[in-house]
Amino acid sequence: FVLATDLIMTNQEELEKVQHQPIFQYLSMNLLTTTQLKLDN
Repeated sequence: FVLATDLIMTNQEELEKVQHQPIFQYLSMNLLTTTQLKLDN
């Protein structure tokens, strides 16, 4: 998930434009949850 994190950092302005979209929020939460699970294990 390092690449995904780098992508988020470099495209922060782009992401801020679409952050209000429900699908984006869903995918973000999904990514964070999956990352957290991998870190915990």
